[in-house]
Amino acid sequence: MLRTGPIGHLAAPAAALASAILLWLAYPPVGNADAAFFALAPLLLALRGASPRAGFRLGYVFGLVFRLLSLSWMFALHENGGPVALVVLGHLALSAYCALYTGLFGFAVSCAWSFARRDGLPAAWAFRAGAWIAEPLLWVGAEHLVGFMLTGFPWNPLAATQYRNLALLNCVSLAGAATLSALLVAVNGGLASLLARIWHDALAPRFRALRAAQTGEYAPTPAARPSRGPRTIPLGCALIALVAVWMHGMDAVRAADRAFARAPQFRLALVHPDSPCIFERDDEALAAANEAILSYTELAGATGPDLVIWPETTLPGLIPYDRESASMIRTAYHHTGAPLLAGGVEYVPRYKGDSDGPLYNTAFLFGEGPSIAAFYRKRHLVPFGEYIPLESRIPFLKRLAPTGFSCEAGDGPVCFEVTSHAVGTNAVTALFAPLICFEDAFPYLARDAARAGAAVLVAIANDAWFDGTCEAEQHLAQAVLRAVETGLPVIRSANRGVTAFILPNGRVLRRLGDGRGSGTPGFLSHDFGIDPSPRLTPYSRHGDAFLATPCAGFLVGLAAAAALIGRRRRRQRTARGAVPAGEPPTFRPTDNVEQ
Repeated sequence: MLRTGPIGHLAAPAAALASAILLWLAYPPVGNADAAFFALAPLLLALRGASPRAGFRLGYVFGLVFRLLSLSWMFALHENGGPVALVVLGHLALSAYCALYTGLFGFAVSCAWSFARRDGLPAAWAFRAGAWIAEPLLWVGAEHLVGFMLTGFPWNPLAATQYRNLALLNCVSLAGAATLSALLVAVNGGLASLLARIWHDALAPRFRALRAAQTGEYAPTPAARPSRGPRTIPLGCALIALVAVWMHGMDAVRAADRAFARAPQFRLALVHPDSPCIFERDDEALAAANEAILSYTELAGATGPDLVIWPETTLPGLIPYDRESASMIRTAYHHTGAPLLAGGVEYVPRYKGDSDGPLYNTAFLFGEGPSIAAFYRKRHLVPFGEYIPLESRIPFLKRLAPTGFSCEAGDGPVCFEVTSHAVGTNAVTALFAPLICFEDAFPYLARDAARAGAAVLVAIANDAWFDGTCEAEQHLAQAVLRAVETGLPVIRSANRGVTAFILPNGRVLRRLGDGRGSGTPGFLSHDFGIDPSPRLTPYSRHGDAFLATPCAGFLVGLAAAAALIGRRRRRQRTARGAVPAGEPPTFRPTDNVEQ
């Protein structure tokens, strides 16, 4: 179906597969970020010559293969007690669901190029330029939709491939990760346009002449007319934008480093216990894990911290009624004399003697006593992990909860007050906003915390579920995006993941854990510069209102309009007898139209 480019209709599925594999290489565990600049070019070439229905299939195949590869860490759930059938089903179902949005992207891109290829259009070059500009916008729309539909799964946006490329990464403070994702797609689109023009102007005529010479037959079709204008305009425009973003990002990185050096210092201690998954813990293992946490906390206490941070669900029992947890908190305070931020399961009885009250995945700030100074209840729960959808209507589903119980969601962002004593008598107080588990993958949660006055984001996580996989490094990439989007430092305390200090420019200042799981227990203590009154970034102020949300509306509107127009045309042709019922219309690009 693609007669104007280097990829024919038989090779189009191979192009989609190639793009999926190349894009997977850009993420951990391989982490070749440069692949993101050309990984999508084969897919875009195939979509530009495909019918809308074929475009959906190509986008879906691409998305399915990419998700199956990039989410392969889900198989670690089997080693942590998950039934094989459910783990495989979950992996396939999540990948297939996410692929629907790349399929929608493929459908919309093919619609745009099918229109731009039509004969008789005035200023045809303008329509082709519009189709090229539409590609990054449609991609951003698909990323935004998958990030909030059906509770959302915004894992691994295209921008996350550049989490170590600080100069490019800093543009996400303008309009979120969508800013960088759109730029990367534009570069891929420019490269695809260059390859298509080279094929049309130079290679295709030579192949036709060679084939005619071999067969001894004269080809009746006219030779391709050379394209007008320079071949490199789309790619050149994308590269100019890339250089401009890079130059702006370099200035932003340096400014953030200087601001960090001038900011008041908070001495923070992050404990990285390297405890096993809860399904691997018996009484002996639980006692050993608690002893390790307290041992590292005692060592951290020698540094005189202003705050000690433990990972998610570190406390062994139900808070505030568990005696063992209370004993651990008292011991930690005795060793450090500092407040403790720790994760645990909170039980809230509805009335005296209630044994079936709601449970919350909560981050607590403990003072002396142990007294609970403040708490934050996790707002965005993991479906099929922390709760089962529809379990309130179908009680039997509660038996499928992997932890044996379901949690309820909390309300609103919460900020903890923490005081630094590093400047002598002039104590400085800053607001710390907790995020629990994969909440740091959701931009709106970090943005809510920034707008609530937070000076630093504290991400506590337990990546032991996926021990030995690249999930921990991919999780770190999400936290780096949140730091740059909000302009706030991020502190991560993880169990069998990556514990790290992240600056507002995305720089990982210090880290513990190689991103592949166990083997690195310990603690990090660091004098961390925190501005108590940070300025809101453009993204913190406006969110997705200027880019991601309009792009999502553009994607849905274009796809819906194309589907309605296609349906109307099929009805009209069926009524005239031109097209049999049920047969889709055929788009016939001409041989003399460049891409």
